[in-house]
Amino acid sequence: MKKFLAILAVLCLLCCTAFAEEANYVINMDAIPEGYTLEQESYNGELYYTFTSEKEDMPVYYGSVAFSEIFDGYTLSVENLTDEEKAQVEELFSGDLNAPEFDFSRKTTHGTDLIILCETGAESGTVEIVTIWQGYFITIGVYTEGEVTAEMIDTAITILSDLWVVSK
Repeated sequence: MKKFLAILAVLCLLCCTAFAEEANYVINMDAIPEGYTLEQESYNGELYYTFTSEKEDMPVYYGSVAFSEIFDGYTLSVENLTDEEKAQVEELFSGDLNAPEFDFSRKTTHGTDLIILCETGAESGTVEIVTIWQGYFITIGVYTEGEVTAEMIDTAITILSDLWVVSK
């Protein structure tokens, strides 16, 4: 799973078109999930964020936002990918996972399609969710010491649904 996260980070960096130290956008939310704090950090023009809790048994939600000319355009998003492009996405993200499982059936509360990636049969405690929105490549991950539950995935989707990408 660590190699997957490294591949994801490299992909985000390749997609990123602004190479300044600071991203020229931030994320906002109406409400941060109860018991969590939000931290944001820019690196090489890409925004990274983390939702952490003081409680040790709570999962960590983390992700990145990067603008990309590749995904630029008001119509290009996950729902516009062809079957061939979805297969390419699966190949790209599966990296060295033993038994990756992709789910293209979930949506944000606003109707934006999501790509959910988890490794079946493994108790890695990590799930990645990816979407493309108005030229932004947006990810959120769930990390926990145990197995990722459906409730944790639903919380990650809610967080992703409530994020706004705002120019500085």
